[in-house]
Amino acid sequence: MFNKIKSIFVRQGYSAFNAEFSIGIIVLLIYLSHTFYPVLLKQFPFLPINFFSAGDQGLISSFIEWFGVLYGLLIPLILVKVWEQFDTIDREFDREADTIRMLFEDVQLMRKSHSNIKAEILVNLFKYVDHVINNYALEVEDKDLKFTGDLILRNIRKLYILLVNQKAKEQDSLISELLNQLNNLVDIRGDRIALSKQRIYQSLKSIALITSAIWVIPFYFLNFTFGFIGYLLLFGVTVLVVFILSIIDDLDEPFYGKWKIGIESWFDIQKELKKQLEELGVIVIESIV
Repeated sequence: MFNKIKSIFVRQGYSAFNAEFSIGIIVLLIYLSHTFYPVLLKQFPFLPINFFSAGDQGLISSFIEWFGVLYGLLIPLILVKVWEQFDTIDREFDREADTIRMLFEDVQLMRKSHSNIKAEILVNLFKYVDHVINNYALEVEDKDLKFTGDLILRNIRKLYILLVNQKAKEQDSLISELLNQLNNLVDIRGDRIALSKQRIYQSLKSIALITSAIWVIPFYFLNFTFGFIGYLLLFGVTVLVVFILSIIDDLDEPFYGKWKIGIESWFDIQKELKKQLEELGVIVIESIV
């Protein structure tokens, strides 16, 4: 749990040391306030800072209740937004994989006289799939890696030109279909990379963190009638809030963390392409992920 809270601070721009120090100070202040303040108040009842009076206990309870309404509206909105963003990126990956599969199946329909071009197209498709599997999280920011992926698709388009120049009229419809699928692949690739760059505003993540702290901290100043059960509920509330914040933080980074984009379908296509190329006498080796 500590590491989750720390990662949230680090994502907000804190260094690892400052994150640990800030969390430590917050926990220490809450512990000291809740543990030693009643003792201090008992020893010095004349102090005009009786935060634990019955009236203030009622105020704290009311604050938790009413602020909880705002918190209950804000956090789900942020969580739903980041989940939709994550789900959209995941769908784009699946769409791109499906398009490659359809292109691969269409290439299979090419006649034997074009076996050399067919093999070259399949090799380039294999290279592209291998490139995406190994660099999908990096080509979002690395222009060189993005250019490498684009270049592979351009090489496939050049191979199409060879088909057109051979004037294979009986396969005009197939060539047209191959071009359409390639254009769809290029378009979906662009959408996938653009969507992969999207993140929720850092200000929203900061608001989520601050409002969570404002809502949870007052729980630590309540006097629990049921003793251990009250502290158990307090622990449960804290863990739940940290868990929700960790989900928001994790989903906002779709390529890292526990919840990340699944690319199992890409591995399946890679295996199919490799098998088909081996049948054509072409040996290819996938890169190590």
